[in-house]
Amino acid sequence: MLKIYHTPGSRSVRPIWLCFELDIPAQIKRVDASYRGTPEWRAISPTGKVPAIEDGYTTICESGAILDYLLARYGEGRLQPAIGSPQCAEYRQWFWFAEETLIRPVGLYRLLRVFGLACLRLSVELNAIEAFEVSILRPQQGSVFLRRGINNAVGQR
Repeated sequence: MLKIYHTPGSRSVRPIWLCFELDIPAQIKRVDASYRGTPEWRAISPTGKVPAIEDGYTTICESGAILDYLLARYGEGRLQPAIGSPQCAEYRQWFWFAEETLIRPVGLYRLLRVFGLACLRLSVELNAIEAFEVSILRPQQGSVFLRRGINNAVGQR
């Protein structure tokens, strides 16, 4: 049986919801913060994050990858357009928009609601660190990230 590792308030609700929609039986195993640092957990989720799933001999972490896997394995064409169709291209664009573009401001908003302005200052510092790392590791992209980090920092003052 499919096993979903879940922490309330995390993106692990996404595969749980998809299993409900596709009528896929799944065992939900709650994972608390103390377990997430253990070598046993890291064997399941190398990033240490939730969600993760085990499906027979297949183990996957990252909610977007899990959703792709579940739709491909169990979806039988439901809840997504036919692979290779123009509609599928648009579907994937918006599917990954949620992960790659939308989640950062949503996450920042959530942190600001919980922790206030101290969190905003931390976000500016993290953007600057990211820009520096990218400029060192991938110089061809560094100037773009550096400009974005500076613009974000200046715009938040």
